[in-house]
Amino acid sequence: MRLFAKQYPTLWAAMLTCMFGAFAASACEAPAIPVIQVNVPMPNFAVEKAPGYTIAAHTYDTSGHQVSGVTLYNPQVQMSVLFNNSSGLLENCITIASINVTIADQNPRILIAEELPRGSCIEARLIEHENKHAAAYKQAYGRLNNSASAALAAAFHGYSANVLPGSEAAIQQQVYNRIEQLLAPMVRQADDDAWTQHRIIDSPQEYDAIRASCNGELDQYLK
Repeated sequence: MRLFAKQYPTLWAAMLTCMFGAFAASACEAPAIPVIQVNVPMPNFAVEKAPGYTIAAHTYDTSGHQVSGVTLYNPQVQMSVLFNNSSGLLENCITIASINVTIADQNPRILIAEELPRGSCIEARLIEHENKHAAAYKQAYGRLNNSASAALAAAFHGYSANVLPGSEAAIQQQVYNRIEQLLAPMVRQADDDAWTQHRIIDSPQEYDAIRASCNGELDQYLK
């Protein structure tokens, strides 16, 4: 009937901003504790219609059959880091004022085969099924709000770096790389957790129940 195409987030967008402070006699006297903000908004899955063969292209189904529905969620990670740069006599001090991370999909969708009549019993049954997959994504990724915030707070608590003038950009890039190293496995784990639930939802018993529902309407419309 349908399978899910496993997709991992691929876009890591960083906006690195420096705020230059007043001249200081010595660098890194009082490292700042950065403000950490991680935002994983709950996706609102729009229900759209698409040809059954088009939906199959979003899955691993290579049988050539039409597919009745699929839930698409491909979050991207965007981050912004605000740095403070204090000048010392010989070295500058870089600290982090704030780290902001957003993990979101701008276009989460549930696709239902357009071959199924709008308002039909089987369409409603399939939307109910796909909403279970949507809930699995919400649950798995929702946990990132707390876990990612805690990981970033622990990694950058009191962060500071003494650097020679002119080498600030390299240090800032190291911070960005470290944030990516921390978040990438956490996002992959969230996706794995969601897929564990997807496999439970897509049980043979569930498929049989869908096929038998609505007086067998599914087989009347899809081949």
